[in-house]
Amino acid sequence: MKSLDDSIRSLEAATTSGSPVDLAEITNALSRLDPIWEVLYPEEQSRILELLIESVTVSENNVDIRFRTNGIEKIVEELTSQN
Repeated sequence: MKSLDDSIRSLEAATTSGSPVDLAEITNALSRLDPIWEVLYPEEQSRILELLIESVTVSENNVDIRFRTNGIEKIVEELTSQN
């Protein structure tokens, strides 16, 4: 199992390389962050969601979630600047 630092580095490499992002790699890296989510304060969780999600539209038949195109990049930037 990779460490959190390895997960952050892999996210950073994927988002800053300029090449297409491998969705499976991003999904895998984010799933390793799940245990950390549980210990974050609600304010921190909210801030992360605001960085990731642009809008949520709820209609009678579906829910449309629009993600920010640079949301992951901003999170990786914040996490790597703290190290």
